[in-house]
Amino acid sequence: MTSLAPGLWLDARVVASVRPNESTDCLVVVDEALTDAPVLHRLEDALFAAGRSTRTLPLPPRATIEQALLLADVLASTPLVVAVGGGSVIDLVAIARAATNDDLRRRITSPQRSGAVMLPASATPAPRFIAVPTTVGTGAESSGIATVVVDGRRRLVIGPCMRPDAAVIDPLATASEPAPVRRGGILEIYLRLAGPYLASRDGDAVSDPLRIASARALLALDPARPESAIDIARISALSHSPLLALRDAPFGVRTWFLCTDLAQALGVPKTTVLGAIAPAIWARIADGDERWGNAQRLREFWSRTAGSSEGDDPADGLRTLAVQWGVASIPASLAKDLDIDALAESTARAWGWGLPMLRSLRPRDIADVYRDVLDPRHRAHPAAAGARADLRPVAHGVDSWTRTTERGEDE
Repeated sequence: MTSLAPGLWLDARVVASVRPNESTDCLVVVDEALTDAPVLHRLEDALFAAGRSTRTLPLPPRATIEQALLLADVLASTPLVVAVGGGSVIDLVAIARAATNDDLRRRITSPQRSGAVMLPASATPAPRFIAVPTTVGTGAESSGIATVVVDGRRRLVIGPCMRPDAAVIDPLATASEPAPVRRGGILEIYLRLAGPYLASRDGDAVSDPLRIASARALLALDPARPESAIDIARISALSHSPLLALRDAPFGVRTWFLCTDLAQALGVPKTTVLGAIAPAIWARIADGDERWGNAQRLREFWSRTAGSSEGDDPADGLRTLAVQWGVASIPASLAKDLDIDALAESTARAWGWGLPMLRSLRPRDIADVYRDVLDPRHRAHPAAAGARADLRPVAHGVDSWTRTTERGEDE
């Protein structure tokens, strides 16, 4: 697991230390909007103390495969890379680092139907990698998952080698993050903790209390305090922990797949649509449609983390929270030319139709959610109480999921 070095940069200096017969070169990849950020000076001091000479490469925060492959060619001769920026910059460097390996490059770029790619657990691409996140929420600095746009679609790349070797959580790096953006990041972490809890019928004696306690602590934090960035990042890292999800339904955070596709179609950050899509999905769970999650588990999670009565409507509560935080509105002008049915078909093809991410959900189910979010006149009919789907993990986990995606590539 990635080590978090809150402000002191100690772990980063260990990772950055020059090794025998190694070049001292270090490439700093930074969001082009942050080239004057104060945290860069602190980073330069830390790298100098570790014996590194640095080159800075400003890039737009867009993780496309074309940009990643160009960066990979640079990283092939670099012993250390540092990413400074939000999740997109960190993901870009993670993908580029993996792509320095020919086999991993082929896996990431090969045409396929599924929107997700599994990399071998044994993969150990070079160079060493340090992340300095300037936003909270995605947890890219501690996640074994990165996203990249391939052929116009966002693709999940999953594997331990996606995780940076060290992450520096410094309040200086996130101090200028706008309050609504930070609130959106907190909501993303909260929903990442909630997803597997709602997708599991039986629960787990270890992960359930940890998810509840973490989500409750997250909502209690004051995001206006710069020091809260460290605690937010710790909870975010925990939400990504594979140990926390050992017995949970895989791909339980179904909100993510609709959010990422709609956000890409509208050309907005994911957090812009998160506060609108999540309540629409929670409403379906509460109506008894188990393809999205378990209604009883939803009521439990909301009442135990938000401090509400278990009889309260979780979807309404989440919607109210999102409005209060300023993360629930999507400009109507963005959606006027969007072909919702075509987008729903695309989402279903990449993540559903038998793939484990959205499993038995069909384009019409996804389109109903999109319309709930984009058209205030539309309200999908509540699911029949008898609507059911298998929420259990697919067979025996990754191996069976991999076989499923391989069978479905050419469908």
